[in-house]
Order: sequence, then C-alpha cells, then structure tokens
Amino acid sequence: MEKFRGILVCTTNRLDDLDSASFRRFNHKIGFDYLTAKGNLLFYNLFLEPLSSDKLNIESRKELQRIINLAPGDFKVVRDRYSFHPTTEINHMLLINSLKNEAKLKSNHGQVKQIGFN
Repeated sequence: MEKFRGILVCTTNRLDDLDSASFRRFNHKIGFDYLTAKGNLLFYNLFLEPLSSDKLNIESRKELQRIINLAPGDFKVVRDRYSFHPTTEINHMLLINSLKNEAKLKSNHGQVKQIGFN
C-alpha cells in the first residue's frame, strides 16, 4: 500500500478485525450508516417503484419508512429478484415485505452494525 502511486479505496464490514497498524495506513476513514426513513423512500422510488404498475399509497409509504437496517444494496437485491416479472404482477406490499425480509436477515445474523469505517 505504501508504494502504490494512485488512489486506493478499500471497504470493509469487518472493522473489528483490522489491527491498529493497518488502520493507520488509511488517510481517510468514512463511515456509512443504514438509510433513514427519507433514504428508504428515495431508494424505493429509484429502484423499486418502477417495477409496479400502481402508485405507492400512503399506508405503504409509511410502512416503508418504518423499516430499519436497510442499505442501498438491499434495494438492488429486491429489484433484481423481481425485475423480470410483469409490472401487473408486482404490488408495493410484495416489494416492501421483501425489503423487510432483507432487514430481518441482518438482525437474525447479528449484523446490525454500522456500515464502513467508524
């Protein structure tokens, strides 16, 4: 790393496994937390809303905003799962429940931690 003459970007979700000597070699450390309610809505609109032919109603919007522990990658996983289905077969509660399952998987595996560096 010390002899590399370009820009090196590294990521980890195993921060606790880095020793202090390797940690000091990084000039900048940036932490990313899970999405907020507003972030959930933003990523839903970008990734998942186009998969359904109907509009997101107020109840579904509130349910989406209550989900914790979501990251942008969770929206991609759900999008990829349903992207080949006709929009008439996809409803928003199906997509929101899929996001809930992604968040629940993290909780079940003890991975409810901050993302990236602290």
